[in-house]
Amino acid sequence: MTAERLRLVLGATGAVAGFAYYILLEEQALAMAPASLHRFVVYFAIAFFPAFGLLAGPLLPAVAALRAAIIATALSLLVVLAGLRFTVDRPSDILEPASSGLMIGPFLLLVTLLIPLSVTRQWFDYATFFRSAWSAALKTIIALLFLLLFWAVYFLSNALLELVGIDILDDLASEEVFSITLSGAVLGVVLAIAFELDELITTILRLVFGLLRLLLLPVTAVATLFVIAALVQGLDVVFSQRSAAGTMLAMTAGAMLLVIATLGTKDEDFARHLILLWSLRILGAALPIMVSIAIYALWLRIGEYGWTPDRLAGILAAAVALIFTLPVAAYALPSRSDWQRHVRNGLLWSVLATVGIAILWFTPLLDAQRISARSQLARLTGGLTDPATYSYYPLAHEWGKAGKNALDSFKAMKPGPEVQSLIAAAERADNKWAAEQVATRAGNASSWRQLFARIETRPAAATLPPIEDVASDSLAHSPPNGHNASCLQENEPRCIAVAGDFLPRVSGIEWAIVSQQYPGTYPQVTLLYSDAGVWHFSSFGVDFSAEDDADLISILRDRPLEWIDPGVRGLAIGNTTLMPMNPRN
Repeated sequence: MTAERLRLVLGATGAVAGFAYYILLEEQALAMAPASLHRFVVYFAIAFFPAFGLLAGPLLPAVAALRAAIIATALSLLVVLAGLRFTVDRPSDILEPASSGLMIGPFLLLVTLLIPLSVTRQWFDYATFFRSAWSAALKTIIALLFLLLFWAVYFLSNALLELVGIDILDDLASEEVFSITLSGAVLGVVLAIAFELDELITTILRLVFGLLRLLLLPVTAVATLFVIAALVQGLDVVFSQRSAAGTMLAMTAGAMLLVIATLGTKDEDFARHLILLWSLRILGAALPIMVSIAIYALWLRIGEYGWTPDRLAGILAAAVALIFTLPVAAYALPSRSDWQRHVRNGLLWSVLATVGIAILWFTPLLDAQRISARSQLARLTGGLTDPATYSYYPLAHEWGKAGKNALDSFKAMKPGPEVQSLIAAAERADNKWAAEQVATRAGNASSWRQLFARIETRPAAATLPPIEDVASDSLAHSPPNGHNASCLQENEPRCIAVAGDFLPRVSGIEWAIVSQQYPGTYPQVTLLYSDAGVWHFSSFGVDFSAEDDADLISILRDRPLEWIDPGVRGLAIGNTTLMPMNPRN
């Protein structure tokens, strides 16, 4: 096919793709069709057009269209199968019923992997697969960058024409169908031009490989240092950090990208510098350990909170990462004969294993919603999860039929009225945030109630108000987290609630809830005040002197209260002063 004809074909295909996406996703043209048919057509379009665009260069258009159609049909049927787990309550549920990317994400991963596998009949060929994958990625990036440049020129041209009162470009761009269709056409033409310059693309890839190889040594050093430090200091240090497993898996993915760039697509491309060789071998030892730590971190999380679709996806992602690191560990680390070829073949097997795992994700064998719903129901009924603080929204709205069935089973056990109100609120909620606000209020109320039952008061005869009299909005935004460690410890609770007229301009008595986990540590102080019979939480300004008055709790217990009154009334504990932040000012 001539270059001009390929530009015409891909430009027209891109325009049709843009128009189809607009009709299917924005206008919801098939909203009245059966959900399975609607989902099949949407996902077919999502897969077919990119696959055809990236295959039409190396293959004849007819062959590219056939292979793209096979990919799109097979994957769309998988999505339809997985979609049977869900009920469609609104049109947006067609694309992503779980609202967490766990359907569209694996689908796009499969499309991305199957396109380079479809370039040639010799699909089990490392050089062909990775050269096609790198080339497709580079061409896509070039096309997207040019699209940004195109629209920058477009809007600059519009600004120029508006100076003379011509608004046609602005009028066209304001029509969403025009913008999306034109963007598709531009992407198609740029892809066609990129296919014409395959030799230049190959040269750019060599440059990219060379630049990525520069990062191999520092990444190896960081990964090795992390593994050694984690093993020496203990894993508790690692697990105390937020998103530890995600960070380790992201680092592993980046390191494997550098390994693949260093290996090249064939022996002639292999970087044989001694430093790079040793870096590969060291990574062969470090990366499996890092991934194993990430898997252990995820497993601890699952043991503590049970399965969810996100955690199951995380475990599978970690398994894929481990699969990719094993060929490097098996062949590069011992430096066996012809180890580069063995590593490349192992990586290709890893790609095929990833395809297999992603396919299983859409089948009943890895029904994430069913697995998660059973896990959470078992925890709720087995006493491992507190029903009064649990968020029921995922069961009610995100985990499909399995989640709703699990929730119905739990409701049939007749939980208490507070739990029933939480479930009802989750079922009524339009979004997860609204449901979690209700759950947060209930959880905070339960925590404050437990704290109020144990806290010491001054004067001793004074009684804290019932938690039911605290405003719900105040409960939602005032968790007692800062007090729990001090007030709920087994030996000697280190917290005191002091009654006093902290806000002279507000009628009635207020409370200062003071906790200090250890002598010398900064205290946690919360103000509790009444407004028209409804109690609210607020905060204190604390001028803390750790040197002179380290043990505030002992001072409050053993000494008379000292009051100060700078407009509002504060409390002096030795040289430490507590001042409420007046909610009326």
